[in-house]
Amino acid sequence: MSALSQFNNTLKQTNNLSDLTDFAQARTNLGVTAGGGATNFVIEKFTSDGTTASFTVVETITSDESILVNIDGVTQYLTDAYTISGQDIIFTEAPSLSYVDNIQVLFLGAPLDIGTPADSTVSYAKLNSSMQSAIGRKNAIINGNFDVWQRGTSFNDANGEYTADRWYCSGGTAATSIISRLLLSVEAASDSNSTYALSFVKTAAGTGPGWLHQKIENIKQFAGKTVTVSFRARAFTGSLNLNVGIVVNCGTGGSIQIDSGNLATETLNSSLWADYSYTYTVPILDGLTINDDDSHLKLVIGPDNETDLFDFQIQTVQLEVGSVATEFEQRSIGEELALCQRYYNFGNIIFFCYGGVGSGGYSAAVFFPMEMRTPPSFISTNIGSSGTFVSNIVNDKHNAIMTLSANVSGQQTINRSWTADAEL
Repeated sequence: MSALSQFNNTLKQTNNLSDLTDFAQARTNLGVTAGGGATNFVIEKFTSDGTTASFTVVETITSDESILVNIDGVTQYLTDAYTISGQDIIFTEAPSLSYVDNIQVLFLGAPLDIGTPADSTVSYAKLNSSMQSAIGRKNAIINGNFDVWQRGTSFNDANGEYTADRWYCSGGTAATSIISRLLLSVEAASDSNSTYALSFVKTAAGTGPGWLHQKIENIKQFAGKTVTVSFRARAFTGSLNLNVGIVVNCGTGGSIQIDSGNLATETLNSSLWADYSYTYTVPILDGLTINDDDSHLKLVIGPDNETDLFDFQIQTVQLEVGSVATEFEQRSIGEELALCQRYYNFGNIIFFCYGGVGSGGYSAAVFFPMEMRTPPSFISTNIGSSGTFVSNIVNDKHNAIMTLSANVSGQQTINRSWTADAEL
């Protein structure tokens, strides 16, 4: 017997349909749900006059079991007390004259029109995971959670170099900037569902700013749209006035770059983590020359005074289309690493071959773990090769070749470390 049938029988035995709260509870207990909010209880009421036997309802009767009929609080049995013809309830005898609305027809899960959401009213967070995957990721920042550090986890002089993957540090001339991976406390990690943060300490001012920035490929995807930047940060010691800005760069040979200026200046003056967010509307870009190979949107985060010494920490950086900051998008470590390896990856290779002195070059191929953004700058370093290293040849976005010329008879060895860099 179906759950709906059980429900009907249960209510028929009660002989009292006046308490809708009890109906809903009975329906829930029997596992008859309302389809995620798409159905609704509807009651239509009539007053008997002692002569009328047929009453027409407005709601559609979808089946015999989709309604319950009662008179004066007593459930009526189909066929014995009434029949159904289209939208008409036809009683075998006209109900006797009684009180107002003494005839009640209860529709069990009548369709509820929830309407159509207006444009731009459904947030990314309200979509299920399969829909989120279908439309792509919302966070344009890569490694915003600072999980990936392929170049190392501590940089004692981080001026003008990449640190955590995709994050570049511009420390300034003669400045000393120390960047490292910070393991969050259990409490902080639980609050943000993160494991790491980036720690940025400037111990000598020098000249020039101390900024972190990340370049996001393809400015066309943001043209004319409002974007929201959000992150969690704190001043570990002292206080710091922190600036946030966005630069629109049309790429090599493109039109001049467009600087948002400071979206805001925040004063970090507590060792407690706090959440910050800012919005910016990217220009429409019509009529500008754009180089699709390296155009980018650059997010810049740093102090408002180049001479300031500071110690601040940052985590969960997100840039998304829209005017409201939403919950930080969590991606798996594997997915985040793959995104980073499009711009930078590294490895070692050992290759053995045999030949005589002066024999032709021997080659070893390196295959990158991910297709890179562009054919990379490929550098290899000797860590124990015999023979004479000849050259690195970058074939394309997928692989590179190293060649070796023999200088002794017998076994030759290529043992080299390498890096492939395709950052913007």
